Amino acid sequence: MRLVDFVIMMLEAHAWTLQRLAGVLGEERLIELLEIAGDSPGVDWRPPLPSLVLSGFKPAFEHPSPLAEIELAVSHMNLTPVIEFFLWSYPPYRTIIESPLELGAMIECKGFAAATNEVLASAQKWLELLGLPPDAAPEAQEQALTPWIRFRTSAYKKMKINPFSKV
Repeated sequence: MRLVDFVIMMLEAHAWTLQRLAGVLGEERLIELLEIAGDSPGVDWRPPLPSLVLSGFKPAFEHPSPLAEIELAVSHMNLTPVIEFFLWSYPPYRTIIESPLELGAMIECKGFAAATNEVLASAQKWLELLGLPPDAAPEAQEQALTPWIRFRTSAYKKMKINPFSKV
């Protein structure tokens, strides 16, 4: 699997998270929480994939641009413009895009499980920083984390790793 495919899967999981949170909290309340969380000073987002091992090998057929692939995938998600804005501003995504990682590089199995767990931990951290209202927090957390469980399963399957095996 290429890194760009992994990033697209990560964005899909976050898009589902945003949509599910909008369903539980209402879009206006979610946007308010996202704006407040976005202004939180001192939050340090390290690249969420330090364990990932990328090979120098690139597929023979290179798509026009990994960034164009990401944009196309997001356009197919049919998000509202405001939710799409917050998808693009997802801190773990931003750190990957702004890093020197080559998006077209192939991911090797070595370190893949740890990298996937780091992405899940970043999603959990993001959710904690969102500041969910106590009355809606349990349901919102359950709704928000379900797409990330699917993300992990799909990523493992795409890497041909049994998602239920110990890696």
